[in-house]
Amino acid sequence: MYIPEHFRVNDEHVLRQFAAANSFGMLITHGQELMSSHLPLLLEGSNLVGHVARGNPQAKDIEAGLQALAIFHGPHAYVSPSWYAEPQTSVPTWNYTAVHIHGKPRVISDPNSVKQLLERLVSKYESARESPWGFDVDAQHIDNLIRGIVAFEMPIDRMEGKFKLSQNRPIGDRGRVMWSLKSSESQMDQQVAEMMSDLF
Repeated sequence: MYIPEHFRVNDEHVLRQFAAANSFGMLITHGQELMSSHLPLLLEGSNLVGHVARGNPQAKDIEAGLQALAIFHGPHAYVSPSWYAEPQTSVPTWNYTAVHIHGKPRVISDPNSVKQLLERLVSKYESARESPWGFDVDAQHIDNLIRGIVAFEMPIDRMEGKFKLSQNRPIGDRGRVMWSLKSSESQMDQQVAEMMSDLF
């Protein structure tokens, strides 16, 4: 990912928090062809963990331990040059946040470990619900589920973050962008404004 220095995020804690908060990511591999899957991914210690359907051609790339890239997207918003003090000398742009994690996935083959991974995934997304769905389902059904997926862990080789939030603009322009996004009816615009406010 191209990251000019004023947009670069090096704080590992911030990157981890971001990946956890935006955990429905995109896993990209390049075996016979470029492949991408949209997956819930958990960041656990020095590993990223998840699973794909066994019928997904990308499962072969995972089984081969090929280099992979996981991308996590956060809030993003269009920025109009009309919000700047000198709009005639500016162009439209986009404010956005993203974290990339690089590594080589390896298959988790032990059925108990796969079941535990599925339980952790379910727990993450069900725990905040008023009536969480439990994982007490028929054992045979669980076995069938496990046979139908390829679970993996990906030791993290490298993490990089880019929070492009108008850091390259004069302070007055930043304020006008924040105000314009905060005034928007779009929730995502408002989230970008909040991230800008936290940053500045």
